[in-house]
Amino acid sequence: MKSLIYVFILSVVLLSGFNYACAAPQQPVTPEILTITYPHYEAKVPVSFFSDNAMVMFYGPEDAVTLNIVIQPEAERNLEQYTAFSKEQIKNMPDFKVENEGFETFNGVKFATALNNFKRDGMSLKSKGVWTVHNKRAYIMTYAAPDKLFDKHLKTAEAIFASLKLSPASLEIPAGFVPVNSIIMGFGESTPEEFRINFNVIVKPEEKKTLEEFTEFSKSETSKIPDFTILKEGYETYGGVKFFSVVYKLKQSQIKLKARSVWTISNKKVYILTYTSTESAFEKYAADIEYLCKNFIVK
Repeated sequence: MKSLIYVFILSVVLLSGFNYACAAPQQPVTPEILTITYPHYEAKVPVSFFSDNAMVMFYGPEDAVTLNIVIQPEAERNLEQYTAFSKEQIKNMPDFKVENEGFETFNGVKFATALNNFKRDGMSLKSKGVWTVHNKRAYIMTYAAPDKLFDKHLKTAEAIFASLKLSPASLEIPAGFVPVNSIIMGFGESTPEEFRINFNVIVKPEEKKTLEEFTEFSKSETSKIPDFTILKEGYETYGGVKFFSVVYKLKQSQIKLKARSVWTISNKKVYILTYTSTESAFEKYAADIEYLCKNFIVK
């Protein structure tokens, strides 16, 4: 998508399928950073951004191929107890079948695993989930794909599983799982308006425009977006790289939103980081997003 709608409000558009109420937020047990390494960038995400429902979704190389990681407090159960609890939660889910289950070890840590069949929006999908409990946190990773694509990308997904390190938390995404237009989305707490606070990182080809040209084009497109107001804009330098930064307001389904986007162009790619929240909750995680921007590394 070539307009600023892609740049500024992709997080809002994609989020429409993820707006749901969550449990009351809790503070993390300990401060933690999740380092995500892509072939073309490295992002350090404060887990505090996620409250008690940390989820990052990675969109894979083909439609409906995804991988996600969830990190949440788990102070009471060990791995076996957590596994039994999880199995109890899913046993009555319609159109969900566990094909195979067991245990695997990644980086010296024991994980439970399960291979599943299920349906979503009329589509037959398969998934492999792996999970463990470590230092009073549960770490759950799930790879999902349509039946016909599942085996094609399974080994790559398993390489991602095997890359997870817990102290400190880090994950590597290999080139084989990265689409031309790469997207990751992180979801935090749900607000009283039932809007789930989120961020995304988008990387897509941009062979023609400089940073300044891309910025001017993007700003010109904002006039076409109803209820869109720029509050603050200017250039910032992060990691020795020049970014354009903009804070703005908009609406989605009559919910007043506030967002911040920063972008740069390097090696014929545009890198866009966007944080979207309700107006009232924006400042709560502004420092976390500033940390993400300051520590974002373009390779």
